[in-house]
Amino acid sequence: MKTNQLFSLLFLLSLIIFLSTCCPEPVEPVELNCVGNYQNTNGDCQCPDNYFEIGNEASEYSCIEKREGVFLMKSEGCFCDSEFIFEMDLSDTSSVRDFTLYFNGESYLNFPTSLNYIEKEDGDEIQVNGTGDMKCADGILYTIEMTGKFNPERTEMTAEVNFLRLENNAFIESGSCTFLLTK
Repeated sequence: MKTNQLFSLLFLLSLIIFLSTCCPEPVEPVELNCVGNYQNTNGDCQCPDNYFEIGNEASEYSCIEKREGVFLMKSEGCFCDSEFIFEMDLSDTSSVRDFTLYFNGESYLNFPTSLNYIEKEDGDEIQVNGTGDMKCADGILYTIEMTGKFNPERTEMTAEVNFLRLENNAFIESGSCTFLLTK
């Protein structure tokens, strides 16, 4: 009888030791304060799938919801990081409209100008006549002019962008490039 009790006690003690070493302690979730539209996903701030993400750093303006009038604006090897988000109210019926450019973690609403909107059967057109200074990640200032043409469904636009590069308020270079804006 004593042997059975000793065996049972040893078995129970071994079981307790085994269970206490085999199971890891529960991990407390890490509290993250994600900026803007970023969401805490498994301890990491991520831009949700139905959003455009631009730039290399999370900021209030680098994760923008995909919705009517919001376009991803890309060009290879142009100025800044050549990736912007362009937003305008497509339901507005006036010929002069507000617009916003998002890039380098900043939001630029209208700059000192508005956008001219021209309705056409084969695809609406826009004109932006000088934006004022936009600062790129390298600290260089640019000002742009833009003309663009939507496809008839207004889901895509090709835009020709002329830019001036400024340093210490002095003209450094000018150029132009084509951007594709997509939803």
